[in-house]
Amino acid sequence: MSILTRYRDNVMKLREYSNLIDDYLCSLSLQGIESTATEYEQPIGRDINRISVAYEQDRYSKSRDIPQKIQRASLGKAIIIVVIIIIAIAIYGTIKFSPQQTIPSTPTSITPISTKTISPIETQTIYNTYTTTLDTLSIGEIDTTRSIETSSTTIPSTTQKTTIEETRMATAIISTPTATLQTPSITTTTTSVSTSPLLTTMTTETQFYTHTTETMIVENSSTITPIEISTETITTTLVPTTVIQINETATSTPTIYTPKTYLDLDTVILYENISDFVIEIRGINTSSNKLYIEISYNNQTIYLHALGFPRDEIAIIAQYAFVNKTYAKLIFPLDTIKREVYRLNISSEFYIILPMANKICYANLNNEEFLNITYCKDVVFIQPPTTPSLGYPTFYDVILNTFNETSMNILRKSVYRDSLPNDTRWIIWNALTWINNNIEYDRAKALSPSTGIYDPLTTMKLGKGICSDYAVLTSAILLSANINPVYILTFNTSIGLHAAVGIELNNTLWILDQHLPVIEWDDYKQYVVNITSQIYVYRIWYSHGTSSIEFYRMDREYIDTYPIDAIDQRAIDIVMDIVSRETGMRISRELSTVIHIWGASLKLSLPIIDRDIYVPLDTAYSPIFKEQWSVWLASYIIDLLNKYYLDCIEMHGSFWATIYRDSSYTVVKIYAVPFQVPNTIYKLYGDKLYIEINLSTYIYDPINDIQIFLYTDNSGYCAGIAPPGYGYSIPYINADKWYDNLIVIVSMEKIYSLKQYCIGDIYIVISLKSIPIYAIPIQRLG
Repeated sequence: MSILTRYRDNVMKLREYSNLIDDYLCSLSLQGIESTATEYEQPIGRDINRISVAYEQDRYSKSRDIPQKIQRASLGKAIIIVVIIIIAIAIYGTIKFSPQQTIPSTPTSITPISTKTISPIETQTIYNTYTTTLDTLSIGEIDTTRSIETSSTTIPSTTQKTTIEETRMATAIISTPTATLQTPSITTTTTSVSTSPLLTTMTTETQFYTHTTETMIVENSSTITPIEISTETITTTLVPTTVIQINETATSTPTIYTPKTYLDLDTVILYENISDFVIEIRGINTSSNKLYIEISYNNQTIYLHALGFPRDEIAIIAQYAFVNKTYAKLIFPLDTIKREVYRLNISSEFYIILPMANKICYANLNNEEFLNITYCKDVVFIQPPTTPSLGYPTFYDVILNTFNETSMNILRKSVYRDSLPNDTRWIIWNALTWINNNIEYDRAKALSPSTGIYDPLTTMKLGKGICSDYAVLTSAILLSANINPVYILTFNTSIGLHAAVGIELNNTLWILDQHLPVIEWDDYKQYVVNITSQIYVYRIWYSHGTSSIEFYRMDREYIDTYPIDAIDQRAIDIVMDIVSRETGMRISRELSTVIHIWGASLKLSLPIIDRDIYVPLDTAYSPIFKEQWSVWLASYIIDLLNKYYLDCIEMHGSFWATIYRDSSYTVVKIYAVPFQVPNTIYKLYGDKLYIEINLSTYIYDPINDIQIFLYTDNSGYCAGIAPPGYGYSIPYINADKWYDNLIVIVSMEKIYSLKQYCIGDIYIVISLKSIPIYAIPIQRLG
């Protein structure tokens, strides 16, 4: 093929390609003159593969028309470009040279500039600040029922600024409750502007701030109560040089009730709802001198306390309080506050003194009878220093300042040694056992006119304290053993204030009050203390060096889980087993016949506070603490054995113990002998009394080692029964039979003949080596 031929073929191919391109460009010129530059570019890029495929499929079509179509397409392209430039210039001119800046409809994101809460400044509006990523803000979802005017301006240096802080991306609200500045990802909140005494301004996350020219009041709600709306302009700073001004001409339409007062003083927040007046303290050491406020007028003062029994003459006690080292929330009954205010004839402005914030606020009761705080001033309160050696003023102070890991470790090791019991009941019981054995009541301190509460280590070091010291130490010991929560109960008795510790277990309340035993709440009230007032509770939690306290009035009723109020025989049997195991002595039932005549006893009663009579100790018994009671009572028996029957313990002898009531006491009685007691029985056959003493396993002389006497409490040994051929130095009779295997037979007629020598109830007493081992009441023999 010649060069000329190849050239001609190439030209024809080029014409075909040009024809296809021209067809496409012409179609574009007919379809989309109105498309923007971006829209014009995109179809070409997206469809490039489709065009290529079409070219392959329709390779030879319309080849002769290519040159002409290329010219038309060029003209169409030029027209499109010119039109686009004209439109662009028009749009740019409108944006750049508009006399008033247009607020775009695209949502604007708000960037927080601080995570710190605002702090109030006396006689100035409280400020919060937002920054924004654009020079303008969008206002969306505007309620069509109200009129809003917006404009952009520069803030003069004398303009007061209302600023908002937020710790994350948030929606800014700059208008009526339904006019919002939106961001795509955050829930919208609302703002209302007013000139009524309680002004509501910008907020986030359901907190509404209201302010006058001197203070700001914040309301916790997402809607607003009806207020009169004026057309006053509020200026809000959003960027350093640009603000949005809003004029309102309509009122809001509330749907739910909201708090009437919300005053944010940085470290202290006060607010009011339907029934409560609430104080929140944050970021400061919430010691007791911070946990009260005063309402004062003409030298008359009402104190609001989070204490059960303050010393102030007129005091309103919190319904509830939560307190930790850096935060406190106190809730007071609003009706009670109003009643006291009216009772003192406070009709005009009065003071609310806030020591925790170093503020004095001015307030009144407005027409709706709501507590209305108007403004606050800075003051300086000088509090007397706390001297730990003299004690702390309240439970809050001593708990929050001294319950730490150091004190807890010391207490835990002192009480529980190297390991804690696995049973919670033993943890509770051992705590009170340690208190019972190591701390005594400080009567001198109790008589002192002004005393503080010792911290736990001070009480432990001194080895003495009063009820509040006991309560703090007991609570700390329990908390050190991971018992949470612990309750300190405070109440009035007929002889004064008292404090005790409570623990909830098995759905009831158990009291630990200075001495054993742990006693059920219902029994405590019935037998130990005469409560004459409301009961106020400090509920204490502790974890890893941090304590928190809830304070409230006790209103829960606990059922009596064991109304029998007496120790059961099974517990006594456990006591006997423990004594036998600990001493190595044998339990001898034969000695039970003797113990009511001989033995050593101990009378026990419940610790009482203001009762006139003693109460038997075992009235506080409960099977829930059966094991603990058994070990405790066994310790009394072992003490008696060591004191009166030490030789019997050393000889691994025999014993018997009994626990019974005698008038106002629980009596623990023990009787022991220094040998193993032989089995002894008796039977009555007709007129003959058979006594059998099994000496087969013992080396005893049946004649000289065994004695039988008649005994009465009044006369002692008054007569005897001797083997045939033997006698006593006191009146006696001889037995009919006295066998070597020690079966004694004697007629009842002979025994009755000895009654004349005895006064009182007569017992036939069998002795081994002159030690009584068995007794038979003669009245049982008929």
